[in-house]
Amino acid sequence: MEYSAGLAFYWLIDLNENNNRNKDKEEEEDEEEEEEEEEEEDDDEEEEEEDDDDDGGDDDEYIDKSYRKRKRKGKGKRKIKRKKKRRINKRKKVIKKKRKKNIKVDDVEKYNKVIKEGLQWILNRRPDITASSLLGIPPTLYRLYSLALKFRIHTSKMNPNNPLMYALFPTNHHQKKSLSKKSFAYKVVCSESIFSYSNKYGLPPPEKKFNKETHEEIPSTPLDDLEKRIKIMISNKFREGIMGKCILPSTRVNAEGISDNYITSTDRCVFIKDNTLRKRAIAWRFNSVGINHKKNRCPVCKEPFNRRHIKFCDIASIPTFEKILNTKDLQQYRFDLQRNELPDNYNILDSLLNHKRYKTFSRFMQELYTYWELNK
Repeated sequence: MEYSAGLAFYWLIDLNENNNRNKDKEEEEDEEEEEEEEEEEDDDEEEEEEDDDDDGGDDDEYIDKSYRKRKRKGKGKRKIKRKKKRRINKRKKVIKKKRKKNIKVDDVEKYNKVIKEGLQWILNRRPDITASSLLGIPPTLYRLYSLALKFRIHTSKMNPNNPLMYALFPTNHHQKKSLSKKSFAYKVVCSESIFSYSNKYGLPPPEKKFNKETHEEIPSTPLDDLEKRIKIMISNKFREGIMGKCILPSTRVNAEGISDNYITSTDRCVFIKDNTLRKRAIAWRFNSVGINHKKNRCPVCKEPFNRRHIKFCDIASIPTFEKILNTKDLQQYRFDLQRNELPDNYNILDSLLNHKRYKTFSRFMQELYTYWELNK
């Protein structure tokens, strides 16, 4: 899987570079076509001037009338041909524009389609970065790149007697022909060019290490702490959106007892058994609670509701909602604000989901929906 993903990743990168070259060629062709059109227009103007000269003057009596007719017919045919050529060139340009696609995604169209349709089917929401963050599934290119990097880790730890070594490094076995440096397989297995895309995808550099005795910096290699750096890359991608930043690592699957801030597994709220509660929790993660109906108003300011009202209108201080929360819930919320870099609209409901206080979250949401029903 990792090897195939690595090949697919380099295939896309190579095609993208070819696409850029093709774009340059197309621009040059367009410039040449424009120059030809300008020349043809100049020729047309010159011919029109010649026609004007032929229409009158003392020299006309010396020119045979039949010759002038044939000459004008020839000019008319050339004009028609040029107009046809211009129309054809315009059509070609339109077709070229329609054919231009995003090679990065379209060349793995089936794989990308499965990922997007899967996200949409599970969550019944638009498959954006929030959906990826909630389910712990990176976008297509990030997933392929991370798998290609993991395959490099795998090959670096491979036993020399592993049969796969005979296929990947044939020069060391029976003097067979080695992999071509131009092949995708070479780029994934042997070449260091795979690390040249680290800036584009946000792969952090290796941490600096120092000798304990001499305190001198130890030279790093691209494989140093690579697994951790891949997690950081994916985690940072998930946190690009505001809603993704509200999902803390502690609420993800297999995060119990682990102090890792870069866990990228699925949010536990997706596995809530109660159907109504699960839908409301997912809707809250997508910032779609209450905002689809203009009649849903904030209990405090009476303005149309959105998630910011929970914090800035202090809805939790209303007696109806205050009695739902206990001291531990409020302490955990304050602790979240102190320990993490969170968006301004992070509130008590986000904290309840992050600390798996689903029953309390359910009661709070039920009171909110009851208020909206009574005040329609």
